[in-house]
Amino acid sequence: MKIIEYEIDYEHFNVHYEYEKLAVEFKVYPIQHWEAVDGSEEGIDYLNCKHEGSVEDYRDENVLIKLKGFCSWRGTWDNRLYFTDDEYYSEELEILSKLYKKIEAHCKEYLKAKYSHIDED
Repeated sequence: MKIIEYEIDYEHFNVHYEYEKLAVEFKVYPIQHWEAVDGSEEGIDYLNCKHEGSVEDYRDENVLIKLKGFCSWRGTWDNRLYFTDDEYYSEELEILSKLYKKIEAHCKEYLKAKYSHIDED
């Protein structure tokens, strides 16, 4: 697994990539940066979907996944998105759209580098 942090319009996300043969699966986690008042510590927390606040570890069952999907090559590009919320504000969709363009570019770049027979866009 590879984790890449993205900042889109002041929103921070960790995207977890799982690489498989001719496919890349991903999950998008909203995160927040924090720093101790005295400046002695800083870190990143994953957001909690059940209660206000944050959770420390993405393996916690209450962590918020904003979007998930995959990008694969099957003679043509096959990309799928799965939204995890029932409702989105238009501003959220705009941010997720910008983020998805970066995710898609990363997936295609990875697959093209790994499999030389992929040469179409």
